Amino acid sequence: MLEFSLMPSPTDHLVFATRDLNEGIEQIEDLLSVSAVFGGRHPDMGTCNAHIALGPSCYIEIIAPDPERPDFQGLRPFGIGQHETSRLVAWAARREDLRHFVHSVRVAGCHLSEPISMSRITPEGETVSWELSFQAESHQDEVNVLPFFIDWGNTAHPASRCKQGATLLALNLEHPEPERVANAAEVLELDVKVGSGALPKISAHISCPRGEVIFS
Repeated sequence: MLEFSLMPSPTDHLVFATRDLNEGIEQIEDLLSVSAVFGGRHPDMGTCNAHIALGPSCYIEIIAPDPERPDFQGLRPFGIGQHETSRLVAWAARREDLRHFVHSVRVAGCHLSEPISMSRITPEGETVSWELSFQAESHQDEVNVLPFFIDWGNTAHPASRCKQGATLLALNLEHPEPERVANAAEVLELDVKVGSGALPKISAHISCPRGEVIFS
């Protein structure tokens, strides 16, 4: 029997992929008028990131190839480093007891990967760790409208390290098969709106010092 919690899966963070971290930081700071904080480096992915808070437990992850790892030969997630322009490519929802959640939603036909342990190194040399579970149908060459899932365990949430000033108001998804995505969103307990679109698209409505902006 499928066991649902009474709490939705909250939006944890948005993934903004860029070819150059400094350029990506400048783009988002210009959009929101909020300063980013350098997050650190992902040794296993050849990437580095920066964060802008969207509330006390939500943020934008600006992520790019790590210039200190020009020799990296692996496959970066979400096509990071391959897009011609910076773009919002994915988002994460947050769940505690991620392994139990993954097994529960599989019963309803939503296949998530087994949780994977990951980490990054902060500028202070601290190792930050978490677990991720990905959608089975994630593609490198397109926007992933359904989220991957994250469990921070005992790690302090990255938004707590950022200056506050912007807030995520709503997250809207578009897809050529909106009914299928909406059904999956219900099983995954996501608080999102799903509409029809020619291409997969994520749109975030954000309140910030510039007013209300739409980020996609």
